[in-house]
Amino acid sequence: KQSKLVPLLDPQLEDLGELKENESFVYSVRLEIRPEFELKKEDYIGIEVEKEKVKVSEEEVERILKEIGYNLAELEVKEGEINERDIAVIQFVAYDEEGKEIPGHQADALVVDVGTGEFNKEIEKNLVGKKKGDTFQVEVKYEEEGLNPLLAGKKVLYHIEVKEVMERKSVELTDE
Repeated sequence: KQSKLVPLLDPQLEDLGELKENESFVYSVRLEIRPEFELKKEDYIGIEVEKEKVKVSEEEVERILKEIGYNLAELEVKEGEINERDIAVIQFVAYDEEGKEIPGHQADALVVDVGTGEFNKEIEKNLVGKKKGDTFQVEVKYEEEGLNPLLAGKKVLYHIEVKEVMERKSVELTDE
């Protein structure tokens, strides 16, 4: 507020100094700010702008309508094997390489949209073909640059049980 800067994005901490008792704490922040500029009416009045024509193909319309129908579809409990884009409700516990539970990395009823990669691609791939009641293990190797520091660069063993399987029942899209 003192500098009257208007940030465009959240500030990014770059360097944290060492915190020492009775000493100043020094840190660096990268910040993108709104540029200052002056614009007079005569700078833009009378400028002609050509409106861009947007073309949408039939395939694109069909794809979007299919996705809308998919999102509006009702879920129905399913007997049998899990397929791509089915919903699996799983219970899981994650273990580190020493066999210890990873704190906060377990669930009793996690809803997984199989095949979207929203949970974990490797686990989702292994869910395909499983049925309610199946238990299995999947080892996942996380990348060094992973978002979760508890998992980054580590191998994690997931113990998984399929609690429920559901499939989408299509909704007919009409003009209504």
